[in-house]
Amino acid sequence: MAVGRPQGRRGEPVTRRRLHLQLAAALLAGAAARAAEREPGGACGAAMKAAYEATGDTDSPTVYAACLIEAERGDALSQFNVGGFLQRGGGIAKDLGQALVWFRRSAEQGNCRAAGKVGYCLSEGLGTERDLAWARAWFREAAEAGNGEAAYNLGTMYARGEGGPRDLDEAIRWYRRSAEAGDRGGQGALGFRLLAGQGVPQDLAEGGRLTALAAAQGDAEAQRNLAAMHADGVGVPRDPGEAMKWLLLGVRGARSDEMWRHFEGTRDPVVRLLTRVQIEQAREAAAAFRPRRVRSPPCLRDFRPPLAPAKTTRTRVIALTE
Repeated sequence: MAVGRPQGRRGEPVTRRRLHLQLAAALLAGAAARAAEREPGGACGAAMKAAYEATGDTDSPTVYAACLIEAERGDALSQFNVGGFLQRGGGIAKDLGQALVWFRRSAEQGNCRAAGKVGYCLSEGLGTERDLAWARAWFREAAEAGNGEAAYNLGTMYARGEGGPRDLDEAIRWYRRSAEAGDRGGQGALGFRLLAGQGVPQDLAEGGRLTALAAAQGDAEAQRNLAAMHADGVGVPRDPGEAMKWLLLGVRGARSDEMWRHFEGTRDPVVRLLTRVQIEQAREAAAAFRPRRVRSPPCLRDFRPPLAPAKTTRTRVIALTE
């Protein structure tokens, strides 16, 4: 019996099947490359988008690897994303020092979001020594460039007198800038002050609106405040069912005994107003809740890194390293 050429699953020669597979792979690679060109951050952005659409999460070693390649090529957005992976341990081991390096690299290319992360690392001592004065300087430059989260953090530093003098008027100004940029922290902080008339004229309607926006984005403190507002009908319609839902959501983010006491003190009077069916409906609504994703607005201008304090050698601590 003559020996013929190896046959594929459908009687095709293996060489032809291999050619077809190679052609298909090339076509897919070309399509992926074109998609990457359309995404911010190139292949990194495309990989993160595909992972989120497929699983609802972007944290995986595969996505990190795609971002690292683009980051090492000098893409500022990919450098920012690599810093985020390293800071939170997104599918890889945490490395706060290297996270700061990548945030700094991205910031020095004008990325105001990365600049805000550098300020946060300095304010919390993550990957470097804590320096509140220098953190405030980084937050200010990032906020001036349009970073809403940095504006919120800067407002909080002014409200607490961290890294410089306490100034409630400046705190309110930066909270307002943050809220206008869509940041949940700024919305929640300004909303609370409008409700309480703290540093600003009391405005229950606007305070309620901002608190609801922050709660919808997943801010736990705003969710607890919104629960109390619905329970009492302050700034929003009185609705015990909504109060219970937001209370259950807010307590998920409780990180201290004080927050738990707030939950306990608000829960009991709300529960007394509800039937068992209403409580179960509130639980189901809380379980189905998904935070609203708000895309960060682009930087208004390129970020300009602040000068390092002359009194120390902290520049070396945060300096770029290979």
